[in-house]
Amino acid sequence: MNLELIEWSQREFSDLPWRTKRSLYHTLVSEIMLQQTTVSTVLNHFERFIQKFPTLHQLSQISEDDIIVEWKGLGYYRRARNLLKIAKMIDSKFQGEIPTNYDTLITIDGIGPYTANALIAMGTNQPALALDANLERVLSRYYGIKEYKGQKLQMELQKQFEFGKIASEINQFGARLLNEALMDLGRVVCRANVADCDICPLRNNCIGRKMNPLSYPLKKEEVSQKFYELELLRVIVEKDGKFLAYKKKE
Repeated sequence: MNLELIEWSQREFSDLPWRTKRSLYHTLVSEIMLQQTTVSTVLNHFERFIQKFPTLHQLSQISEDDIIVEWKGLGYYRRARNLLKIAKMIDSKFQGEIPTNYDTLITIDGIGPYTANALIAMGTNQPALALDANLERVLSRYYGIKEYKGQKLQMELQKQFEFGKIASEINQFGARLLNEALMDLGRVVCRANVADCDICPLRNNCIGRKMNPLSYPLKKEEVSQKFYELELLRVIVEKDGKFLAYKKKE
């Protein structure tokens, strides 16, 4: 890892709204929104959402119906329900203060290892690796770690991080800047199917570049699947000029 990576990230992406107005609450909202969603999509919704619910306490007071309405356009509505669940638990159990201890964070329903580490790293700037798909890919390529994508790779990266074998520059640059720079790199340069090594700020010391970056992380061969035509039956029930409708539960 080098200063060029940090400077590149700061130059290109420091204006993201959840980075310019940092708080644990903003980090929580942005991280939940960014799961399975592109940055460009979240940019169209984040500030409006924060203006509507400027504090975690205010968010915790709304209903599931309310958050679904405000989440429109972001998709994957389970994330909205999870965010509301998290806000309500933090407001009631921790007096509205988001915990900053990993072991406490993962006791909150809706917060897993990634979100906990993201809150610690980006929210408090304390040493932690927020191992999303981008970090998994970038770190496995940069250090040449031959492990299968998924839980095994995450465990290996976490173990090597704890022993100081990878991302040891985290104290030099700060957890916040290093994590965000690696996320940016994985999102726009070191992508899953395209590695733009010639413009990568980590190109000089990247083991994956010297080999074949697209071979990292290791992927298990996909089992062939059978596909069938799906016939969809739509049933409309009408009685006395009214139509039957029902509300889907979670």
